[in-house]
Amino acid sequence: MGIVRKQFTCVQFTCFRQYQASTLLITDNDQIASSSNSILPKEVTLLAQYPGSNGPPKTEALALSMRLFITTAFDTIYRRHLSHRPEVFAFIGRVELVAAHYRWTALIIDGVATTDFNYVRPYTNYNSPVTDFTSKDFTCNTGSTAAPGIADVKAGSKLGFKLDQPIYHAGVLNVYMGKVPSGQTAATWDGSGTNWFKVSQLSAVTNGGTSITFPTDNIASYNFTVPSSLPSGQYLVRIEHIALHVASSFWGAQFYIACGQINVTGGGSGSPSPLVAIPGVYTGNEPGILINIYWPIPTTYTQPGPAVWP
Repeated sequence: MGIVRKQFTCVQFTCFRQYQASTLLITDNDQIASSSNSILPKEVTLLAQYPGSNGPPKTEALALSMRLFITTAFDTIYRRHLSHRPEVFAFIGRVELVAAHYRWTALIIDGVATTDFNYVRPYTNYNSPVTDFTSKDFTCNTGSTAAPGIADVKAGSKLGFKLDQPIYHAGVLNVYMGKVPSGQTAATWDGSGTNWFKVSQLSAVTNGGTSITFPTDNIASYNFTVPSSLPSGQYLVRIEHIALHVASSFWGAQFYIACGQINVTGGGSGSPSPLVAIPGVYTGNEPGILINIYWPIPTTYTQPGPAVWP
């Protein structure tokens, strides 16, 4: 088998960001090998174009979404095919495709999707997730501003968020609600204070170290039930997908965030708890945030954040 050293470079309108030691071995049968001769399947190679070529690859690569991180390819391949070969993990996160990510754009009320950013606060962070969980941006995403509308939602009904494309990073999901303080509205409150409580989550599935899977993979929306005992009034509802594909180092977890503006009607007399502040809910050292999901395969997974209410 002939092997030639190559460096990743550009693919059409996007480029791979090169990191140290990012040289891979490209074989003559469209596979990628590490210096220790670990072989990665063909689909990774199809994302790359080699120096000196006359343009992007003319094969299936053009059919692949240019919005994917190259780390996602490694992530998927590693988890599905090579989870027993820890040396492959050395390459995950070294080469990254720069392009748009998935975004939460609209509320879903009783199964009906609303207009994008009519009730979901618009934000300026079109390309990258939030990684600083101490920043004000962590509340409703970078540059978020008031949405034009406040949606009426019945307590006990279904509420959800829609994405502009399916989730493609391994990770978990939380939904928080925050009661708007007296004298403010869901459009004016900035989310500050210890007013937030968790109402839903979608965690990872483990089986003692044989595998770890993520039910959020490939979903394009997420729905949950508004607690029937939730008191009536205005709330911000905040969704986050915590991508864990490069979470083995501090600040590595990626948070895909959005906030919706709602008015709950027909509510009850419950007392949501525990209450947290956002930012402030995470330290970054939680075992479900600072984690290597590849090797060794986690035997258990602890969902970040407080318990779900009620």
